[in-house]
Amino acid sequence: MSPTPAPATSTPIPGSINVCVLLYEDQNGDALHQDSEPAIENGAVSISGTSGQYSQTAATLAGTDPVCFEKVPVGTYTISVAAPTGYNPTTLLNYTLEVKQGDVKTGEIQAGDRVYVDFGAQKSSQSLAGDSPANAGEDNILLGIIGGVLLLAGGGLAIYAWRMYGRRPTIPN
Repeated sequence: MSPTPAPATSTPIPGSINVCVLLYEDQNGDALHQDSEPAIENGAVSISGTSGQYSQTAATLAGTDPVCFEKVPVGTYTISVAAPTGYNPTTLLNYTLEVKQGDVKTGEIQAGDRVYVDFGAQKSSQSLAGDSPANAGEDNILLGIIGGVLLLAGGGLAIYAWRMYGRRPTIPN
């Protein structure tokens, strides 16, 4: 996963960048964001400078727009996301971003850029099946009863087989 600088817009603020983070629903599980994959609501996003120069958090929103952090100063940052309950990550949940003040010709992320970082998550199998914790308990009880009946039936068959075939008289040689 690599950040993608956006095309130049209005006059950049010297010494800072804008960082936009998208937590998307990775519907096909390929860890690549497609335009048809929407943002996930109620996730958490954090950007923290390694030297403490900047730290912000925000909640993710539904739709297609990323969460953007404005005027992030030059430095090294850890960007982290947390998917909401019912989602499993399909990408790494942390990314290190280094922003430098310097020559644009180097191709590095420079002050004045807008950087986009995408993170993916997919609905867990329990969420896809529509199971709620209340229903899961009822299913477990039913499966326990069926398992108990099968064990009793197997035990009964074992006793019957032992009584019928286990007491054969020995034939003298």
